[in-house]
Amino acid sequence: MKNVARLLGVCLILVIIGLFAIKGWNSYFATGSAASSDSASSNTETEAQATKYSVDSTALDDIQEVINKYSNTMDISVAVTDLQTGKSYHYGDSASFTAASVGKLVTVATFLHEVDNGSATLDQVVVGGTTAKEEIRAMLVDSDNTAWHNMEMTVTLDAQQAYAQTIGLTSYNATDNTISSDDVAKLLTKLAEGKLFADQYAQLMLGYMQQANYRGYIVAAIPDGVTVYHKVGLLEDRVHDAAIIKKGDRSYALVIFSKTGGAYDFSKAAPLFSSITKDTLQAFFGSSN
Repeated sequence: MKNVARLLGVCLILVIIGLFAIKGWNSYFATGSAASSDSASSNTETEAQATKYSVDSTALDDIQEVINKYSNTMDISVAVTDLQTGKSYHYGDSASFTAASVGKLVTVATFLHEVDNGSATLDQVVVGGTTAKEEIRAMLVDSDNTAWHNMEMTVTLDAQQAYAQTIGLTSYNATDNTISSDDVAKLLTKLAEGKLFADQYAQLMLGYMQQANYRGYIVAAIPDGVTVYHKVGLLEDRVHDAAIIKKGDRSYALVIFSKTGGAYDFSKAAPLFSSITKDTLQAFFGSSN
């Protein structure tokens, strides 16, 4: 009887061990399956994001071909930044250019930064006898140089230089009003991402840029259904245009600098800017029409 009892005890222990083993294996496979499922789901989401925010690199490569066509008569610099992925592209000259009125973007951004931190207000009367808000509108919409002078006297060049450095515009020189196309694209990217100041001030700046005049360059190539915020700079020897271009939840910054050694043939500006802009529209939206 004792032997039978021992045998039954051993059998019972083996059964218990077996049950725990089965439970453990089931738990292991369930966990492994869930992990595999999570990994597959993550991969699918990554692939979906990559597809959603894909860029036609062939279309962007065409920008260099456009630049090459004008290489005997112009120095051209083009910067493009994908506002969803943060990836940047550069074509042509990498040096700083005299910014012309594109430099007004830095002046306005510096002042709005001061408004945001409480050291200035939009309603304050500035040099020239009008409010800062009125002068900002004149600078961005009408590209008014008197308003720019008044705001630079209010903000100061030193403050502009210091602010530009804090946001990473390493090429900017406030005294000479020079900057690279890449740094202008960086400024536009930070503006679009809301990284410069509170949203209400970003929207004010963007709203004026959406109304901005001199619409014969980048804006002229923008089709219906696409929104553009821009600022042009013109001198006798150059045409620049800097823009944020948006369609649905897809957007990018485009900056085109162009200058000649002498008097600029403005009849060549429209086709130059149109060709480059259409290449970017194709690259980001799949169509230039």
